[in-house]
Amino acid sequence: MKQSLLILFAVLFLSSGCAFKSKTIDEYKLHLNVVTKPSSAQSCSSKRLKVAEAFSSNSLRTLQMNYVENSFHQYAYTQSQWAQEPNKAITDEVVKYLKSRKIFKSVQKFFSRSKADYLLEIDIEDFMQYFNENATKSYVHVVIDFSLIDLKTRELISTKTFDATLDAKPNAQGGVETLNKGLEKVLKESGEWLEEVCK
Repeated sequence: MKQSLLILFAVLFLSSGCAFKSKTIDEYKLHLNVVTKPSSAQSCSSKRLKVAEAFSSNSLRTLQMNYVENSFHQYAYTQSQWAQEPNKAITDEVVKYLKSRKIFKSVQKFFSRSKADYLLEIDIEDFMQYFNENATKSYVHVVIDFSLIDLKTRELISTKTFDATLDAKPNAQGGVETLNKGLEKVLKESGEWLEEVCK
């Protein structure tokens, strides 16, 4: 008797579970539209560059999409997430952008087995959407530090921090769209900096 009741409860539980539809989670990715032109700098045109995976806080090493409210309360969107961890996505975008600029002979990710002359380290200090106290307004803040290192001597050639603060629509999609724009601005400025270093 007990066994048949357990089987009945199990069947009812499983069949009722199929009646509920789980809410879909929106996935967002970084996709930049930076207009580039080949560099006129010559001194790095024979140099090979490796780009290290970006350093970042743990909150940028997950698919969870976070935001900050009232300056210091951090929360996560429940129905939105990243398609790729932001620190990896940003690293990929840096590599893609620098390849298009043609400042260096070649640009590879750090785990490539090819030899390189320089290493570019990336430190993401901030990459977040911020809301005011009643969540009616928001902005994004992108702060990334770049360091160019000579792999032969291990000496720091140059380092610079770039930042962008832009108003955003107060929702997940608005945050992602504006984070893309902020990253575009930072990448463009970092390319100009590297071109100057390589003159």
